[in-house]
Amino acid sequence: MNNSVVIFVGVLTEYQGVDVLMEAVPHVAQKVPESKFLIVGYPNEEHYRQRARDLGVQAWVHFTGKISYEDVPRYLSLADIAVSPKLSSTEANLKLFTYMAMGLPTVVFDNPVNREILGDVGVYAETVDSPALAEALVRVLKDKEWAKHLGILSRRKAVEEYSWSVMGKRLGDIYNTVRENRNGSSKEHAHAKIEDIGHRRRRFYGFPSNK
Repeated sequence: MNNSVVIFVGVLTEYQGVDVLMEAVPHVAQKVPESKFLIVGYPNEEHYRQRARDLGVQAWVHFTGKISYEDVPRYLSLADIAVSPKLSSTEANLKLFTYMAMGLPTVVFDNPVNREILGDVGVYAETVDSPALAEALVRVLKDKEWAKHLGILSRRKAVEEYSWSVMGKRLGDIYNTVRENRNGSSKEHAHAKIEDIGHRRRRFYGFPSNK
């Protein structure tokens, strides 16, 4: 039976939800025994390896440790599903853009930041806990056609909304607006437009490549 790989890329800390993810693994492994978890990042690898042993799921989890940034796409290409269990509901979750650019269906907690980035292509755990995260992961793992469809939509969303060319055009529109509206109410209108664009993209500080 072919394995289904769930990948996490990021800092290995409680703040990033890695503890919750580890606690979700036994539930997922019980319902989808062919699943595997690829944990890419550092520090605290040995702490989480021990946690996997304590939970009895060391056979389901592989830790890469620190890797170079250039190697991230290669690891992502091994995965079928991506997960980002970050606990904060207000801070940026930039790895989602990379997950989408790689065409991966992505499981996250349901909060405004994740909704703003992923929209309809995200798979949302309803509550911030390991059972809900496990349930969301199992849903995607068991429905391969749905997962494939979500991956296609995720890649399309990355290209159409977040690629360098699209964001470059938006910046060009801003500059043109400023140049054409320098005086009086027109200038105020231009400033308001800039603020609105900045508000909608305030959590985003980098863009995935348009392949």
